Amino acid sequence: MTMLASETWGPHSWEETFGTTAPTRLLDNWPQRTRLAVLLTFDTQGDIDAARPNYQTTMRRDGSINYVDQMERQYEIKAGLKRILRILGEYGVKATFPTCGSTADWYPDVIRAIPEAGHELAVHSYAHWPMHQMDEAALREEVDRATAAIERVSGERPRGWRSPQYTTTGPTLDALIEAGYQWDASYPNDDLPFWIERPNGRILALPSCMDDSNMYLMPVSSYTTHAGGNFYASPQHVLNSWRCEFDVLYKESADEPRICSITMHPRVSGRPFRSWALEHFIQHALAHPGVWFATCGELAALCV
Repeated sequence: MTMLASETWGPHSWEETFGTTAPTRLLDNWPQRTRLAVLLTFDTQGDIDAARPNYQTTMRRDGSINYVDQMERQYEIKAGLKRILRILGEYGVKATFPTCGSTADWYPDVIRAIPEAGHELAVHSYAHWPMHQMDEAALREEVDRATAAIERVSGERPRGWRSPQYTTTGPTLDALIEAGYQWDASYPNDDLPFWIERPNGRILALPSCMDDSNMYLMPVSSYTTHAGGNFYASPQHVLNSWRCEFDVLYKESADEPRICSITMHPRVSGRPFRSWALEHFIQHALAHPGVWFATCGELAALCV
């Protein structure tokens, strides 16, 4: 069978798709007496996915809205995000919230509570469409609309991005660079940040892998098995995975700084029984000397 070039993968495919890479100055600028940086990121979408036809479980086969799924996603806005902010505030740790622009347009007061609590507000596209399904014109419109929406809520132009389902593409990076973005947290292919060089500039790639949706909700046969998917796993199982990730990286950080990056969603980890795992993970991390709960922007600033 003859395959198109875009359907094959080889030793140079990554560079051909995204661009050349370069090391950062992170290790040179690493804070003294710090061993391990913990990046907690919370992808905030609300129920905007329920407004999209044929998206995952939001629409039934007959074309009608799946109201159960819609309400599960609304939980993020009504209760989950508030619980996440409360837990983070109780322990005095900061986090980054990549947020969809349309979610900010629908619920500006709810989303405004994120920067008001001292956390970083980043961008998670406008309507959570996978970036690889867009042509370049639609992609640039998505970036521009999302950027403007988050800026309206926060009063500041965002500098950080995460693509829906981590679907960053080469043209996505070009659009982000043109819009002034400094980092993209969509990369599960390394432990440390690295620069991606494009013809129109460069952007920082931040590591992202441990995802609570995959770990709690998705079967091991899903496309996200790289993140350790378990079908409706218990908080105890997920906490154990997070602690194992942390413990190995903390041990390695005795020789060189490390980053423990965990992606969550307020509609998932904001549920009461799952928030137990988040709180216990924070307790576990804080019990170790030299641990720094950083925002993506704080980490990115050390890479320049």
